[in-house]
Amino acid sequence: MNGDKLFIDTDIVLYLFAGDKTLATLLNEKNVHISFVSSWNF
Repeated sequence: MNGDKLFIDTDIVLYLFAGDKTLATLLNEKNVHISFVSSWNF
């Protein structure tokens, strides 16, 4: 494995949307997969 595929949590996406440049640099040119989990409380 060459490390170009990453599975990230939605928290990481929120940091990116907030402008985290360190994460943006680390994820640049990576094949990123994002988890989406929904929780329903009845």
